[in-house]
Amino acid sequence: MTYDEKYFEWRDENIDRTEWQDILNILRKSFPTARRVLEIGCGTGRLMEFLISHGYDVTGVDISHFAVGECKKKGLKALVASAEKLPFPDDSFDLTISQHLLEHLVNPIQGIKEALRVAKYGSIHIVPGHWNKDPTHIINHFTRPFLNDLLRLISYEAPIKSYEILLDSVSKVNVTLTDYIIIIYKS
Repeated sequence: MTYDEKYFEWRDENIDRTEWQDILNILRKSFPTARRVLEIGCGTGRLMEFLISHGYDVTGVDISHFAVGECKKKGLKALVASAEKLPFPDDSFDLTISQHLLEHLVNPIQGIKEALRVAKYGSIHIVPGHWNKDPTHIINHFTRPFLNDLLRLISYEAPIKSYEILLDSVSKVNVTLTDYIIIIYKS
């Protein structure tokens, strides 16, 4: 499957918008001075629009030319780029965010390291913790022990001060739809 118009129609219909509020709450509580945000895997820009409506300066990257084109039609700042090799200098943004991106990457470790490299304060990532039918997933779903191991490995090479692994709002009431929110604080 490719990341084309058909994929993003399906994705836009199935995106968990409650996670947007989870991200906003974390931004306000854990990163109150952050204003410049990079969304990695921005798709057609729905989360970008939400964050912009709450006063954030958001840029997006996606590997899909179609998705970036849709963002640009909406007047959003977006460019085609790989999450595993971001075209920005170190500390270009206050914070990086991804919502359901890491499961699509061949190398999620490199994706997290790049997210941290271009961020001053840290990053927020949301990943599935439940079985998913999305055929574009390289890693179908994550477990908390796997995430802990992954972050411990990354901490040997990346400036991680600390991290948290939380359940998203929906997961707190419906464990069959578990998604994890990873908050990484950069040292």
